[in-house]
Amino acid sequence: LRYKFSWSPRGVLLAGRNSARYLRQGRMVEIPASALFKNPWVKNVAGVGDLEVYPNRDSLPYQRLYGLEQAHTVFRGTLRYPGWCDTMAVLTAAGLLDDSFRQDLAGKSWRQMWVDKYRLSDDAPASQLAAALQIPLNGGVFKSMEWLGLFSSAAIGADSLLDGLTQVMQRRMAYHPGERDLVVLQHDFQVQFGDHTPRRTSACLIDYGMPFGDSSMSRTVGLPAAVAAKWIWLKRIHLTGVRIPVEPEIYLPILSELRRMGIRIVETDESE
Repeated sequence: LRYKFSWSPRGVLLAGRNSARYLRQGRMVEIPASALFKNPWVKNVAGVGDLEVYPNRDSLPYQRLYGLEQAHTVFRGTLRYPGWCDTMAVLTAAGLLDDSFRQDLAGKSWRQMWVDKYRLSDDAPASQLAAALQIPLNGGVFKSMEWLGLFSSAAIGADSLLDGLTQVMQRRMAYHPGERDLVVLQHDFQVQFGDHTPRRTSACLIDYGMPFGDSSMSRTVGLPAAVAAKWIWLKRIHLTGVRIPVEPEIYLPILSELRRMGIRIVETDESE
């Protein structure tokens, strides 16, 4: 799966149950939760390689928040390594993101759950499990599920499939001592100026965690808030109330201090 958890595993899975919508060429596109992982596309990020992109909840509010009312396309997506979406699509279709209470799961193994769900024989071979899930036996999705232990005789150990899956993933996909996480943030803009010259502009942040130290997730989330708190204490930010960092008084000092801490965004600009 090429993914490990640097934040709430349950939160990652719950996010997979959200529907999404975005603006494409002036038309609103709505994606139901059941189809969230079905049509990712590939984005090549310099220094990282090919990543999958799939929609991340509702992109439309960002038109107003970022002053993009005239934009024809506004899309916010999630980046993952290839293979994540195929696996999550199967887990979603199979009901493993369902957090409904299931009394019948008590004492039941993962294998027995599949046998009961698809009315297979107790000694059904792996090929029948793959056929029931409508995936290739030798494909990446089956191998990922097998690696997680989702076909094993181990007890599910939870009263909902989502919580059982959370526990499995938390065990198998946790960071080991000395490993580091990776945060990638990519902004792409296609703009046309007054002289009708089209340009492409991108801004990319690539940040790695520190082995045996802070994760990139904790740094990129916590440090901006810490810088803002410091500048409020120094009385250099005078805005009041609940704010998001879209005003120069907030984001300029934060970006400046983050650069000194080694967290920086690289911008590129090219004519079409």
